Amino acid sequence: MIKFRDLKSVKPENGTRCIVKGFFQNKKEITPNYCMFYYDHENRFAAHRITKWAPMPEHIIVDPAGWKSEFRGDGLPKKSDWCLVCTEKDKLVHFAWFNEKTQDFSGYRNQVIAFMEISPR
Repeated sequence: MIKFRDLKSVKPENGTRCIVKGFFQNKKEITPNYCMFYYDHENRFAAHRITKWAPMPEHIIVDPAGWKSEFRGDGLPKKSDWCLVCTEKDKLVHFAWFNEKTQDFSGYRNQVIAFMEISPR
């Protein structure tokens, strides 16, 4: 599970690729399906009303901590929601929507080797 940090309390290191939460389009605090890089000299976090952040985890091949995988006997998420996923295709971490009805990750059907839930349920 991703552990978010309060932006007012702890700032990311310069150049950190972050998963963010914020008040996008004047709605309740949400996690969008993209990440942002944090740079000290930019104000993108303020402009997007970012409130919380977490560092983007490494691919499961680089660091398996925190990742779940059906190949290791872990169950799929119980509810439809955004997740982070790893594939064999590349060593990038991607956002993918998990659909509880189809039991698959949209856009990465039959490609996911590991996943990480973002929001606690």
